[in-house]
Formats: sequence, C-alpha cells, structure tokens
Amino acid sequence: MLDTGIRAAETRARIAEIVRVAREEGAGDGWSSLYLRQTEVPGLRASFGTKLLYFAGYDRATGSLPLILDVNVMRALTDAGSPTAQVFRGCRPWYREWYEQYLDLAAAWASDPSWGETPEVAEYALFRQGQRLRGEQAGQPGASA
Repeated sequence: MLDTGIRAAETRARIAEIVRVAREEGAGDGWSSLYLRQTEVPGLRASFGTKLLYFAGYDRATGSLPLILDVNVMRALTDAGSPTAQVFRGCRPWYREWYEQYLDLAAAWASDPSWGETPEVAEYALFRQGQRLRGEQAGQPGASA
C-alpha cells in the first residue's frame, strides 16, 4: 500500500509540473513536458496529454494556446486530399515541432477576419473531419455525409 501511495504522489507531482509548464512557458514546452523523463506520466501522451495542456493553458494571456491533438485531428491534417498535408510534409508527427505548427495554423485560421472563429473551433472541425475520414476508410455507409 505504501508503494502505491508513493507512486500516486509522484504522478500528481508530475501532472502538477506539466500544468505549471503549460501555464507559465506555453504550449510547446507543455508538449515537451509530456515526454520528458522527469515529468512523463505513463499513458499520458498526445491524445490525453493535450487535453490536460488545453485546460491547463486555457486562460493563458500570451503565446499559443494549447489545443487538443488526437488521432482524428492528425488524420484530418495529414489527409492527402487536405491542403494542410503540404504544411506538415517533412515534419515528424507527434513531435513538438509538428504540434507547434498545428497550433500556428489553427491560430492563423482564427485570425482571418472573414472567419471570426477561435482556434478551438478549428480544432473541433479537424476532429470531426478526422472522424469522417476514419469512417470512409472503414467503409461505413454515410461516413462522408
């Protein structure tokens, strides 16, 4: 029982450090902290880790706001039929540089005055597109509707 308590306390401390980094140093450093040996938490990678970063950095006043990056968003961004596929050519997915480019792209879309939305709306649209693409790849009827 003592060992479990020690591990739980260490996990809480690591999560607290990831949250601190995301709030104080920004999304890119928060991403890196998900994978650093001293702060990594088993099972907390991109999909769940960026959810933590998003909520940790939600009220950041400066720098890129963290967004969620999961397999659906990744699928939409890298789909051969998507204009964004060219943006990410040459970058290794699931790495900090890739995550930061994704944040920059969503921020650029959001800054377009003709669109008038937030980066979170871009993230959600990518998420939904990735779900549709997954359905199409699986041959589900009506997946592209």
